[in-house]
Amino acid sequence: MGFYALGVLYCTFGAMSFFASPIVLCLGDKWTMFVGALCYAFYVGAFILALERSEHPNSEKWASMYNFIYGFILVSAAICGFGASILWVAEGKYISNCAQKANSGFFNSFFWAFLMSSQVIGNLMAALVIPELNQESTFFIVLTGLCFASACLFLLLRVPIPTDDAKTEEPEEAEEV
Repeated sequence: MGFYALGVLYCTFGAMSFFASPIVLCLGDKWTMFVGALCYAFYVGAFILALERSEHPNSEKWASMYNFIYGFILVSAAICGFGASILWVAEGKYISNCAQKANSGFFNSFFWAFLMSSQVIGNLMAALVIPELNQESTFFIVLTGLCFASACLFLLLRVPIPTDDAKTEEPEEAEEV
């Protein structure tokens, strides 16, 4: 199931990346990142159904929902792929609007440092918390809540103040003949 879901997610991500730029221009950076993050939250939340089914194997209600849950996860993966395409385009546009030529490397490295550290922290959190839980679905409910809360943080972003890069560039020295 996981391979199929990731395949759908990344195929949709790749295909929708061709259409992401006009969507970002229409919605704006902040709202596009918000919508993209909501798509990620929806995808994380979809796994709650699969975990509930596995935690209640003798339940007639959950046993009959196998096909629905399978399809729901694939649809949520496609929605996440769409959200990823618009989120990453908006993120790149927002960072490039915030930075100037002189400090764009700092802005991009700062972003990537936080992104990579979130991978480490998230995996450590899962490794330490999941064994302590009786139900893994509780962990995914918390993660889904964190995803929704994080998506709302995008709405707090300020519009970058446009700057004139020509003022910040150092003048070129004339070559001596």
